[in-house]
Amino acid sequence: MGCAANSPYASHPDVAFEQTVLESQWIDVTRPTRPAQSTQPSEPIDPVTEVEKQDPSVPSVPDRPPVDPISRAEFEKRARENYEIQKKAIKKYQAEFGPPDPALEEPWVIAIYDYADLTNNDRLRASLAEEGMEVCKNWVERNPSSAFAHYYLALNTGQLARTRGLTALRLVREMEASLHQARALDPTLDFGGPHRTLGQLYLDAPGWPTSIGSRQKARHHLEQAVELVPDHVSNRLAYAEALVEWRQYSEASAQVKKTLEIWDDARKRLNTPDWDDEWVSWTQRLEHLKQRLSRTRWPVSSHTRTPGHKTSSSLNMRNVSSTLFA
Repeated sequence: MGCAANSPYASHPDVAFEQTVLESQWIDVTRPTRPAQSTQPSEPIDPVTEVEKQDPSVPSVPDRPPVDPISRAEFEKRARENYEIQKKAIKKYQAEFGPPDPALEEPWVIAIYDYADLTNNDRLRASLAEEGMEVCKNWVERNPSSAFAHYYLALNTGQLARTRGLTALRLVREMEASLHQARALDPTLDFGGPHRTLGQLYLDAPGWPTSIGSRQKARHHLEQAVELVPDHVSNRLAYAEALVEWRQYSEASAQVKKTLEIWDDARKRLNTPDWDDEWVSWTQRLEHLKQRLSRTRWPVSSHTRTPGHKTSSSLNMRNVSSTLFA
């Protein structure tokens, strides 16, 4: 799940629309479950060569890696236990001293988000998301310059949007505004999380006039995340996934190769148990990208090992999302 002090969506992700605006199924933007974005006539399109357009070897594998329900259940259990521990600590502090210190509030907000992200119960997810949003809104009122509070307000808003229908469209714009606030205050938060999540949001949301989706904006923010923190796996994966969606396979292949170059060093740096779910998700996303590229003229043949912890698939928006849009 990653430590938000240094990371939040971390990559994540991992908040986006799962299918169309009419369905408005919200998913983790920092995770691999990302649908192709429909192109609006008024939206400028990045050039794709005629050869790529006509290439019959377009990947036929599914767009999304499979989710392991057993391992996901294990990570949900961990998230629930951490949520209960943090809630107990924050309630005790509030009873004795009043409004919590950010040192306590940060792990509390992360625990709320993680539990909301990992549960399969939409009613519970909505309740947790609203709880997290309330905490972050109060935090923003007390300290408008907190990038962390704006960032997690956006991420929890994305979790609430996952449970909504057409009303999710309003929440998308609220999320966009909070992410821009976080970006303006600290673009390096969560390893470039504000830019990464904005990029995934613009990638996954329907385009104008329905919503805010924009290939041009998506590319800008995903490139910014990579430029700011080039050695963070989630930034590379998010950009590579977008490039595959746009059928720009040569660029996507280059990003995957860069990911492989930084993989071992990142594994050494982010090696605590709270990163287990991220590494499992990143490994799945990396292998999925390699599978899709294997049927183009720009395959990536290197092999990576699955982390030696729990084999699970978390849909954590921070990394890779990943929710909003992992």
